[in-house]
Amino acid sequence: MSFTTVCFTGIFYWVIAHIILSLTRNDKITIKINSCSKCSFYRFQLVLAFIILCVFSTFRLVTSDGTGGTDAYTYILNFLSVTPQEFFKSITLDNIFHKTTFEPLYTLLALAVRQITSDYHVFFAVAYGFISFSIILCLKTFIVKNQNGYIPLLYFIYLLLITFNILRTGLAVSWVLLAIVKLSKNKNLSAVLCVAIGILFHYSTVVFLLFLFLYFIFRKNIWEHIFIKTIVCLAACYFLSMISRSFIAETSYSGYLRDFDEVSIWGRLPIVLLWLCVLLLHKQLKEKLQGNTLLILCCMFDFVALPFNFISFWRMQYYFLIPRLFMWNELVDIVDQQYLKNDVTRVIFKILVYALFFSWFIFRLYRSDGSNLVPYQFSF
Repeated sequence: MSFTTVCFTGIFYWVIAHIILSLTRNDKITIKINSCSKCSFYRFQLVLAFIILCVFSTFRLVTSDGTGGTDAYTYILNFLSVTPQEFFKSITLDNIFHKTTFEPLYTLLALAVRQITSDYHVFFAVAYGFISFSIILCLKTFIVKNQNGYIPLLYFIYLLLITFNILRTGLAVSWVLLAIVKLSKNKNLSAVLCVAIGILFHYSTVVFLLFLFLYFIFRKNIWEHIFIKTIVCLAACYFLSMISRSFIAETSYSGYLRDFDEVSIWGRLPIVLLWLCVLLLHKQLKEKLQGNTLLILCCMFDFVALPFNFISFWRMQYYFLIPRLFMWNELVDIVDQQYLKNDVTRVIFKILVYALFFSWFIFRLYRSDGSNLVPYQFSF
């Protein structure tokens, strides 16, 4: 895979991100019908964004050599061959330890669609339709109207791309995103239910029960002694990760385990940098967020859970990718509004931020050579 191909494909993906974000943000398009009434097209914008993401994900070319996502063809074969017996196997305790088939809700979803059709595009449309819905809903929920720029949010497209290779994880991430949306509306029981459902799409989601525990403990007092809380939670997660590693090593999920020298630091570096920036600007964030601690706790959990991320549940970096982008957006806004004094420096700053996020996106695409996300081809 040449770097030139990565760049051209990356630009195509980045344009898709621009389109989706422009449709999703709260700047509603209105048309003046007469002197006193206007017609809002915001719902139409959201539906159009959903359709674009669905078509983009569903009708990509997938081949046995890995094009369209390394494991995508495996998921197609599983969909074509899934049987009721596999579902019954999936709900047994033995399947948790020995993984004779995929997780129960994923198997049930594949089985339900398979009873209707053998066209895998329909299955993809259902699966990626739900993933697209959760991404758009999360973007819609947390975008702040009239905020000064949305540059970091463009990187959300990488989350969708990575699900081309890890569909079950993508569905689990979608349920966690719905849980975050529910928490933002103080629907705590619904949030717990969403995480529980996510676990039944991919068992690694069980770690996010720890996030719920962290959220319910610290949501009202996260700002007090935030440095000490970070250190204590990091130590606790390291201890728990060691225990989980010993447990996982005895199951068929031992293939997910990694030694520290086997894990790339690049995917985790933004998590560390983000939390360091949060700690550095925590006073400004406290004032800006006005008591809304959900995004802060998402980013804190991402950081303190790094021991899990490194040695066992290495896909954890994708679950809170969108909340992290929103926090980057808040930090960029703070720098822009409070530290830059004139329009010229603000324009230069935004150009640098844009270049940084786009360059990071291209770099991640290039590093994900094994996932076969490049080049993109339509199946028709």
